[in-house]
Amino acid sequence: MGFPKRTEFHAFASRGTIMNEGLYVDLGALVSQQAFDDAAATISAQQGEEGGGRVKRALSVLGGSKLASLMAEKLAQIDLLPIFASAWGGSPELKAEADKSAADPNPKFVRLGKFEQIVELFPIVKISVLGLTSQPLKLSLTLEAEFDAVEVGLAKGHIVEAGGGVCQLVALLRYGQFSFPAGLPPVEFKLGSGRKFEQPGIKITGKMAEESVAD
Repeated sequence: MGFPKRTEFHAFASRGTIMNEGLYVDLGALVSQQAFDDAAATISAQQGEEGGGRVKRALSVLGGSKLASLMAEKLAQIDLLPIFASAWGGSPELKAEADKSAADPNPKFVRLGKFEQIVELFPIVKISVLGLTSQPLKLSLTLEAEFDAVEVGLAKGHIVEAGGGVCQLVALLRYGQFSFPAGLPPVEFKLGSGRKFEQPGIKITGKMAEESVAD
């Protein structure tokens, strides 16, 4: 089944199978501390000499753990499932299924096959060290997902709920032109049942787009 491949979300934000009612993730399971340390070192090199270089030195030593903590805290509050699902309404196959049951007041459930999708998150954080605070830092976190056997509920031309199945995630951290590989293998999340979306749900247009943007 075809879906738009990339979704952008302009906000922020133990290994094995992890249970989720929606799709909440622990960033520490997706991105290694080494990646955050490398990112902080790169960021420190871009900072000016404010405070006699104290911000730069502190960022290079302490910034990785602070960066990881700030981003993990923001990401933990975000249910990623509606963000991924926001692009599913572009599937022509789902549009055809929705049209078949347009007159039925009860949701029609469709099990999706295996498909891949990418979400881009753009967290903006400030790191405070030694009584000084850095300028706002805009990073990007790319999440590559593989979904399998997810069930979606369709009603009145909208996706009204989703759940079941599994999602495997891998991540890539970026700052400007610099990339910091996560250094960790994919993590599998088992999705809980029946995550209902805010009414009226996600509109099913059947129109594929190269990129879907969620604000």
